[in-house]
Amino acid sequence: MSSPRDNTALGLLGWMAAIGTTHNRLTTADFLVRLEAALQVGQLNILHRQGKPVAWLIWRKPSPEIWECIRRHCGNDFPAEAASLEDHLWLDFWVRPFGCDAALGQLVAQIFIERGIAQPKLCWHDPSAGNGKGHWHVGVAVEDLPGVEMQQSLRPGR
Repeated sequence: MSSPRDNTALGLLGWMAAIGTTHNRLTTADFLVRLEAALQVGQLNILHRQGKPVAWLIWRKPSPEIWECIRRHCGNDFPAEAASLEDHLWLDFWVRPFGCDAALGQLVAQIFIERGIAQPKLCWHDPSAGNGKGHWHVGVAVEDLPGVEMQQSLRPGR
């Protein structure tokens, strides 16, 4: 990251991470590792609404080997229904300091539609849910994101 635009993006990411509660157990080193990995594969999106940043998203479509690493890393906490996730997208890091509503869900949907991914099944772990015990979200459709009702024009295949 050497251009002014890159530095602005990094500043936005840091600002949202600082005010968000979805990652409060993440160290700076962990944050930078996740950010570096996302930048290497080009799957980091800063989501804006009305010209202002509202969230950022790091995602990937893991290979079977990566799913196995995720399972190993999560141990017994990994959900049993996640035995076969090869057709799912992993939201590796989703910072949404203002929560998730229909408009944010539509922005997420647009990212995948623009990448040619119709009706993705999403998975992520929210470490701050359940009083710090965390909560797994597995096989969530974009229109089923918390609080999301998709506009008909954004539904895949329309």
